[in-house]
Amino acid sequence: MKTLIILTGNARGGEETWESMYENLMRPYNADLSICFGKTDNHNSLYKKSKYVWEIDEYSDWIDYYRENCSNFWYENLEYGKFGSVLSSGIIGFAIKHFIIKNYEKILLKYDRIILTRSDYFYAYKYPLLSNQHLWIVEGEDYGSYCDRFYVFPSKYCKEVMNIVDYIDSEHLNFTLKLIKKYNLDVTGFGNEYINTEYYYKLFFEYNGISKIIRRSPRVQFLVSDAKDSIRSNAPKTKYKNNLFVRYESELKNCFERIKLFKVPDYIP
Repeated sequence: MKTLIILTGNARGGEETWESMYENLMRPYNADLSICFGKTDNHNSLYKKSKYVWEIDEYSDWIDYYRENCSNFWYENLEYGKFGSVLSSGIIGFAIKHFIIKNYEKILLKYDRIILTRSDYFYAYKYPLLSNQHLWIVEGEDYGSYCDRFYVFPSKYCKEVMNIVDYIDSEHLNFTLKLIKKYNLDVTGFGNEYINTEYYYKLFFEYNGISKIIRRSPRVQFLVSDAKDSIRSNAPKTKYKNNLFVRYESELKNCFERIKLFKVPDYIP
């Protein structure tokens, strides 16, 4: 079975972090690697190990990506999430996934399995082999819906998992969000004004039917920041080791609880 790992965003975490990914994710899956990063001249081992390098323009305002690729309800739909980080980090993640599908879907379909994640996960343990029948979302960090930082899924579902921008531009999402606002529904558990990025994914997966095959994979990784990294928010405070700092202490805690207290199987059907 052929597996493609796709790292999105920017090269963050540093070489020690990437070595943990090579050893505990890339090697167990015997996977090819691809990166979809903003354009840069600062190439590192990720570029050397990647079979595919897909570079996307770094917009000074990522709303411009939607102006170029959408034409209907996108702006009003994104405005509903203005208090839930959708107009900051959310629109970037949505856009990068859309960019990959729009330009490289044929490459994705050459593989059986896709692992879609980011470069700044430190893998403390070997990732279990997951059956290729589900959309696997790593456990935890859901914020009332589904975390979008680590997906494993059959490549045949790449549009259903990644093409969220077209859904953001849709009348269906517009109608759904208007109902939520009309009835002041607290859909995430953080207040009725707080429609976050994770909830947009939940609505997208429910709309296209992919939610029926969602399962949760064990957390054996946590986000880190190298001392040299430039990050948009949530500046890390807890040092892990060497020059690595933990981004979210809850991830670190959940990771080591999983490893120490629960068995991490080699294969999950």
